[in-house]
Amino acid sequence: TTLSHRTMSVEEPSAATAPQAINYEELDFDQKMKIYYGRVFPYDAMYQWLSYGKHDKDSATSDSFTRREICFTLANDVYIRYLSYPSAEAWREDMIKKIPHKIDIGAIYSAEPKQKTYLSKDAFKEVSREFVLDIDLTDYQEDGTIASNCIDPSNPEFKKSWRFMALAVKVLDKALRDDFGFKHLLWVFSGRRGIHCWVADERARFMSNAARTAVADYLNIFKGGEKEKTQIPALHTPLHPSLERALDVLKGLEDDEFNFETLLEEQEWLQEGTHLNKTLELIGDEELRAEILEKLQRMPKSSTAQDRWAKMQDVIRKPRNEESKKRRGKRGEQSGEDIIMHLIFKLTYPRLDINV
Repeated sequence: TTLSHRTMSVEEPSAATAPQAINYEELDFDQKMKIYYGRVFPYDAMYQWLSYGKHDKDSATSDSFTRREICFTLANDVYIRYLSYPSAEAWREDMIKKIPHKIDIGAIYSAEPKQKTYLSKDAFKEVSREFVLDIDLTDYQEDGTIASNCIDPSNPEFKKSWRFMALAVKVLDKALRDDFGFKHLLWVFSGRRGIHCWVADERARFMSNAARTAVADYLNIFKGGEKEKTQIPALHTPLHPSLERALDVLKGLEDDEFNFETLLEEQEWLQEGTHLNKTLELIGDEELRAEILEKLQRMPKSSTAQDRWAKMQDVIRKPRNEESKKRRGKRGEQSGEDIIMHLIFKLTYPRLDINV
């Protein structure tokens, strides 16, 4: 892949004046980033977005952008906070100069962040910031939902893991729009192993911390501490309307490619051995687990994941006899539909980092 230094205006450049090609593959990381920041990075589009229309087109300045914090992570993890710029061009010049390896977009403050050192606490306060949701594939891997170790984008198997992100977008986008009425949502690759959703509606940007926590808690169905974070107390019949809608999305009623059954096959959740045992551990009834295992072990080796899932659902839905119910004692009986629903949510519902 090559990039030319500049565009020549003459029709027939001579060999002596023709631009020299750059062999992009031979450049080191910082050299590549310098080209990217100099020629590709969308400064004007970012500036217009982060200004929210509150800028003077003639002077190319924006009071809100000037008060916006930009953070850089440089080589060797050098972190710089409280940077701010009067214009897109000033931002561009500093980016080319510093070559950040990572950029964080912060809040808008009551004064320019670069002046923070000279201001009192009362004179420098956060005014607004976008509401951001974070979903990371690492969280799916840590609880064993992703069966394979393919959360690295360079891995050919990464597409199988990325389906979790596609489902997350479908579920959360609907909830944010239908349940909260937000309209301005920007879904972006987080830069490593997940996605971020930037909610840019004005009322979202001015939400209190308590309101942000409430919205995130509403969307997050996994509760409990670090060891119990996969508990789902919200799953009981009748389902909340937002969870009914999410269940339809997860089942794939609207999409044949991104759904539970596709992941069921790709992640091998019902493959005999370790994968199947981990899946069965999600069912609290020991007797039912044993019955499912026995039925699945009798199935032909050629049976598909969908065949095994159909058989598993038949066993789960089968009425329990009175003797079996008595053995369950005071724990009570969870309906077959509740068990199936729990499995689908546990394996495919988005994991949110609500601390973002």
